[in-house]
Amino acid sequence: MKRRLWCLWLLLFAGCTAEKEQGTITVTTNDPAEVSRIVEEDRSETFQEEYLNQTYVKEHAVQIDPQRPLSQLLLDYSWYNGSQILTFKTDQQIIGSHFQGSRSKRGDRIYGTYELQDETAIAIHIDGSGNHNPNIIDDYTYTVTKEATALQLNDFLINPPNHQQLQPVEKLNHE
Repeated sequence: MKRRLWCLWLLLFAGCTAEKEQGTITVTTNDPAEVSRIVEEDRSETFQEEYLNQTYVKEHAVQIDPQRPLSQLLLDYSWYNGSQILTFKTDQQIIGSHFQGSRSKRGDRIYGTYELQDETAIAIHIDGSGNHNPNIIDDYTYTVTKEATALQLNDFLINPPNHQQLQPVEKLNHE
């Protein structure tokens, strides 16, 4: 009889463990240094910094040689315009990219098209599909000034004038 009770007890309680609730911090001492360490470990696991366009720009910023032809510069690098990363393709398309929280979550879309007019001027048509507002300008003719850290684009043909600064970064792969 004792043997049966013992076997029954083993079957009931063997393998049973208390389940720890997710997201709960257990503090075993009142040591402030220990409490701070545990809280910091939890915070670093839970709240990792999001990977955004600015993160890519910070990690992959480059300087350019302003003496190189504009046509080569546009194709050899990607360009950060303050909100998205633009990549100029040989087929005259411009791809706009957004990192959405991690390196693996990158959204790409056709930003527009371009036509290099000469080494100091570029025409850009921004794809405004779905936007039928006549007050929205989507065609620009920029005068380009090359600097080691940026391309300065100015369109003085419109009112008010439009200015963009394109910061060079390592080229994004769109193949």
